[in-house]
Amino acid sequence: MLGEALNMAVAPDFKVDRDNEDLGFIRRKLPDADIYFVANTANHPVSRQATFATTHKFGQRWDADTGTAVSVSGPAIALSLAPYESAIFVFSDEPARAMALPQPGAQIADLSTGWKVTFTGMRKTISADVPADWASDPATRFYSGEAVYERRFTLSKVPEGAVFLQAEGGLPVTRPEVLKGPGMRAWYDPPVREAAIVFINGHRVGSLWHPPYRLALGGFLKQGQNQVVIKVYNTAMNAWAALPLHDYKPLIARYGDRFQMQDLDQVKPVPSGLLGTIHLLSGEAQ
Repeated sequence: MLGEALNMAVAPDFKVDRDNEDLGFIRRKLPDADIYFVANTANHPVSRQATFATTHKFGQRWDADTGTAVSVSGPAIALSLAPYESAIFVFSDEPARAMALPQPGAQIADLSTGWKVTFTGMRKTISADVPADWASDPATRFYSGEAVYERRFTLSKVPEGAVFLQAEGGLPVTRPEVLKGPGMRAWYDPPVREAAIVFINGHRVGSLWHPPYRLALGGFLKQGQNQVVIKVYNTAMNAWAALPLHDYKPLIARYGDRFQMQDLDQVKPVPSGLLGTIHLLSGEAQ
């Protein structure tokens, strides 16, 4: 009742066309602009029509990775966010130059098979399809470092307009037994563990380390044979899991029993590598 009364008395800063329990936002008011940070706090995609309580006429959605901006207009703005993806919206009274960026469309090529994977620190090369977890292979279970995924593909012609490389997969964790418990948790298996750098025909395109795990390839593609290299990096957890438990008795004898190390026997390798499929997608105008 109180919430309904407040909504009737004062327009909310941010509202959507249906339940918004998965969306969080922060609004910052400047003398000549409003800035909104909106985040999808769920482990599944969210699409809503959003209304921002701003009196400023012109809106943009900023891309913090590339520095590009897309014009948006209301009153309701289409908002689609991948799991745990966030967005920045800026509203002002001065029109600014903004790009009309395309969105991913139809699939051009499936690049999920035929990869050559080189584990740099082991000087070991294997053939693999993705998704593939190198921690599930006993030979690379405890490997931490760089793994270089490489393959070639052929384009009969360079597609007109934008082309995206998309890592897809990493399904939400839905098992009830792991979703229970106190506190804030993010249960999600991303398609890249933990980060990757993408190269097309020898040119660095960008990095994949957060949702939506997508890169615009710009003018890096060519007609005929192309090469894609994805350098993937995991954490040190896997290498740590291979180490024997430390003997702290000498430290305790010298300095006293000042702390108790806990649960070191629970350290285990974590999934690593490209855990989702890889696709080339066409770009569609907004």
